[in-house]
Amino acid sequence: HPPAANGPLVPAWFNTATDRSAYNISWAFNLRPFLDERASASQDDGTLADNYKYAPYYKDPARRVQDVHQIHYVNNGMKFRLAGTVPIATALGKPPTQAWKYNWPSRIVYLTCYTDDPTAVQAGNTYLAGATNLSISIYYDLHSVNTITGTGPQSPQEQQRVAVKRHGSGPNVLFMDTHAELTKASVVTQPKLWDDGDYRP
Repeated sequence: HPPAANGPLVPAWFNTATDRSAYNISWAFNLRPFLDERASASQDDGTLADNYKYAPYYKDPARRVQDVHQIHYVNNGMKFRLAGTVPIATALGKPPTQAWKYNWPSRIVYLTCYTDDPTAVQAGNTYLAGATNLSISIYYDLHSVNTITGTGPQSPQEQQRVAVKRHGSGPNVLFMDTHAELTKASVVTQPKLWDDGDYRP
């Protein structure tokens, strides 16, 4: 990880020059002012520099493993492109999309449960000295297919982040149309469930 201008280590995907992710602003950071009157549009200015410790609305009551993670859900940040007529997952983050562009919102993941991390393998890349609320929240936006499927290169940043066994057969999933349901692990780990059909460059 490259050192930040002020010294502490930061995740490789975080741009210290702009204090923003290369993968677009994250869901947890962006939504917090709507959930917490103490939060502001710039939560890293000292208003709520709590690393989400005081964000009970981001906690999963079904998550039994106690670890350092303060956000217990992951968001669909996947961006797909077309190779001919076949959708292919890219390694880029998804830019904002107007809701009307979703053809099948009842079939597209929005949020799901974050996996357990008892040995802090993943937390070690996120909750670093000097980490900000913004840099932490970016970790919970999934933009790599490996974080969904658990296959491919298994660096700590790419290990599976979907809690495929949270409720035995799979995790709860909140879909784009706002309905939620228990979804089998074999289904939620299929990239096509994360494809919103918006293939803009």
